[in-house]
Amino acid sequence: PVPEPEGYLEKPVEPEELYQGLKRIGLNPGKPAREEGASYQLPQGDKLRITIEWKQTGKLKSAPVESFVLDVKTGKAMKEMDWAFTGSRMAMNPETGKTVLQASAVKNLVALHHLDATVLIQNPLEDGRDDNRYKVNLNALPQEGTEVVMKFSKVGKSADGATAGLARIHWFVNGRVQGVGFRAHTA
Repeated sequence: PVPEPEGYLEKPVEPEELYQGLKRIGLNPGKPAREEGASYQLPQGDKLRITIEWKQTGKLKSAPVESFVLDVKTGKAMKEMDWAFTGSRMAMNPETGKTVLQASAVKNLVALHHLDATVLIQNPLEDGRDDNRYKVNLNALPQEGTEVVMKFSKVGKSADGATAGLARIHWFVNGRVQGVGFRAHTA
């Protein structure tokens, strides 16, 4: 069997620029999921939503990113949620000697599971600890080669904790849907 590709949307994006853009709309980075002694800490950080837009038969379509993710346990799309802006871990760039986001080295922005602490955004759900729980829903993806736009929106809370509305960052990650076979290629 052919291994499932690691990513389905590819476009050169500088994670540091997206990180700064998310901060400009008022999002504060938290911390990736982690073990702390005997306890497990879920990803922390301000909440955001991720939406995908594309054109199909001349009409603009839009859907939450979760609709393109299959929950293997239920056989249905991942439930809609607010993602955690964890902000990535920091690391020393051996070429420059400067401290940088690890996401800048791996060029990965969002993780479905908690095992990748280098990304900017993590799945905040408890079941994100299971790296086999979610996978790409190939049947839900737009046709291969379709240009898509990924939008990141801040989820606000009012003083009483109710959702206060969304603030949208005008930072678009464009790319084409593809099955790149990254893991199989690098193996």
